[in-house]
Amino acid sequence: MVSVAPLQSVVAVHGAGGVVGEGGLASAIGGAVVFRNDVSGACYIGVWDARNASRFRSDLRPRMEIILLRHAPDARLIFWGAAKERPLRN
Repeated sequence: MVSVAPLQSVVAVHGAGGVVGEGGLASAIGGAVVFRNDVSGACYIGVWDARNASRFRSDLRPRMEIILLRHAPDARLIFWGAAKERPLRN
């Protein structure tokens, strides 16, 4: 399971940093995945695993409308990273 959102939306909630802006999300959740559509240039950042996805959505939900899609974005995977330990929730 992978949950993603547009880059601008995730940066507005978690902050920027990292290679393409995934640093804030990676430090908050313990990892991030980045997809980019080469034709349109659209960039999506998200997480994998059901527990991470639930936490990701609950962080975004109070700040913006969430639309769930049951498929991967029309983009290719360009980067993923994970921490050795899951950070504690504040």
